[in-house]
Amino acid sequence: MLLFLSALALTGIQSAACEEVTRKASGKIRTALMCRNMDGTWREATEAPGQDSGVAASGLPARAEITYRGTYDVTFPEPLARGRRQGGRINFTVKLDSGTIVSASLWGEKYSRDSISGVFNERDCHLVNAQRTTFIDGTCNAAGISGRITGRGNGREFSGHIDLAAVGVVGVAAREEAANLAAAKVAEERRLAAIETAAADKARAEEERAAISRLKASLPKGAEQRYTPLLERAIQEDSQHWRFNRYQAGSIDLLAVKRDESGAIFLKASFKYAGGSSSQVGATLARGTISCLTFPDDPQGCRPIGQGIGSAMKATTGQPNTPKPDLPGCYNRAGQYLGPPILGSCDVW
Repeated sequence: MLLFLSALALTGIQSAACEEVTRKASGKIRTALMCRNMDGTWREATEAPGQDSGVAASGLPARAEITYRGTYDVTFPEPLARGRRQGGRINFTVKLDSGTIVSASLWGEKYSRDSISGVFNERDCHLVNAQRTTFIDGTCNAAGISGRITGRGNGREFSGHIDLAAVGVVGVAAREEAANLAAAKVAEERRLAAIETAAADKARAEEERAAISRLKASLPKGAEQRYTPLLERAIQEDSQHWRFNRYQAGSIDLLAVKRDESGAIFLKASFKYAGGSSSQVGATLARGTISCLTFPDDPQGCRPIGQGIGSAMKATTGQPNTPKPDLPGCYNRAGQYLGPPILGSCDVW
């Protein structure tokens, strides 16, 4: 059995079959690539790997990953197996950078994978396995690899022919360019989405400011002086039971006052937390006293002062009851009652 496929593929391989030699000829210093022949003698390669001209001659991109498939057929001379012929299907993959083999491997039927190095171009293709027991000489290009295969196996020399066809050629630069274009497209889409989101947020904020301005313009005369202190005291007391947030004292800003048919007064105001973020509160006023408060982050709806979720969480590990009164007016998406419409609309809630 042939022994030229025995090692795992290696990466970053230098040319093991060829060496650069600097010499002086006709009074000039020149560097030549010398490759070892099967008989141990040396010959000068027509082109060094890595030159653009070699890549152009092979018809391959400067940076490419190529897959070849085909067959080989070799003969062992007498007396080994009485001149037995051996062959089969074979695969070869190579990664090139400007014509230089970065990594390559050869494997096939009955054989394990072996690493390959050498010179890869059309005019002088010279490949050798890592054990230096198999040599391929011929042509290597975008269409295929064809040439003579020689070496030693089981202590005997062999020779034959290898013929591979390219079944896949991937231009690394083109692939990277496509990936970069795709990434740039995603980045641009995200940038545009961020612009749209920012514009929508700005428009929403402007609408909210306009709505607040309209609400404040409709406040009854003297309402702020009359109701703001009541709300301030109620929020101050209620915030003593908050678990996560802290109230910024003096931040109450009355937005709306509405009286229903029963004579109850509903108040709407904005306020700030100690961290600077804003929220809103609704309050029901009966006989000069605030009877309940409504917060956007409390699913209980309008509930008594000091009986929010925070106080319930402090008192027990269980979940507080969430009553849902059957009253006409405004409800949130969870179905909790928020209060009556203000100026004919529930938007403010």
